[in-house]
Amino acid sequence: MTNSKRKTTAIILAIIALLALAGIVYAVTSGYLTITGTTTVSENINLDITDAVSSDEAIISSAVISNENNTLTLTATMEEPGDTAYVTFNVDNVGNASATITDITVTNNDDIEVTGTYTELEGQAIAKGASIDGKTVVLTWPAEELAVKTGANTFSIQIDYEATSAQGV
Repeated sequence: MTNSKRKTTAIILAIIALLALAGIVYAVTSGYLTITGTTTVSENINLDITDAVSSDEAIISSAVISNENNTLTLTATMEEPGDTAYVTFNVDNVGNASATITDITVTNNDDIEVTGTYTELEGQAIAKGASIDGKTVVLTWPAEELAVKTGANTFSIQIDYEATSAQGV
């Protein structure tokens, strides 16, 4: 071999040795990061009462929705047997999960009839972001009940709901 070939071979071997050494140094001094985590998904079921409108403001003088949007308070003045008025309202699902109305309980003193399409809500599923519009609460002083107690006649309607499984809605 000639002298220049030996120099070239030595230079190539030196470069290979340096690259191997650099690879070994990199492998020894380098590492990696791993990011792991756990997420928890929490259901927030939240139904709101919205857009309460009275059919007869002479009888139902106010239909007020609470600041939390979970209570509708009606103030009604009935003058004579046969008086009837209703309030129309919507139920909006503002939570992050679907919900199903599970039970409706009416507590009434029986002097005033409390009826309406709100009863149709029982068993209904409401997807997140959806609404059920145009449900009513109807208040009636029965015509045959001439001796209705004067003063305050109170009632309440409680609508219970729970989260619906993903398959349910």
